Amino acid sequence: MSEQDVTTTEETNTQTAESATDRDGEVTLEALEEFFTRSIRPVLIQDGGNITLIDVRNNRLYVRLQGACGSCPSSQMTMQMGVERMVKENFPSIQAVVAM
Repeated sequence: MSEQDVTTTEETNTQTAESATDRDGEVTLEALEEFFTRSIRPVLIQDGGNITLIDVRNNRLYVRLQGACGSCPSSQMTMQMGVERMVKENFPSIQAVVAM
């Protein structure tokens, strides 16, 4: 995921996460799925990868990188500088994105 891809994706997806929480104020997996489908997956798929959302609990999102992303030497950088940064910007209550 290049810096230009991330910037373009951020510019295109400026919706907030106001309606993305459940009754307890926790971010819902459904809201995150929608965000990933719209914002993150298209960029990863361009590079031959993908990402599966496993769970969200205790303000942590658990994911699994797939395809080229699963074996890419840059996957840790993609997770921290790309995926985690975008998730935190759009869902401030998420404290970390954890790859499983």
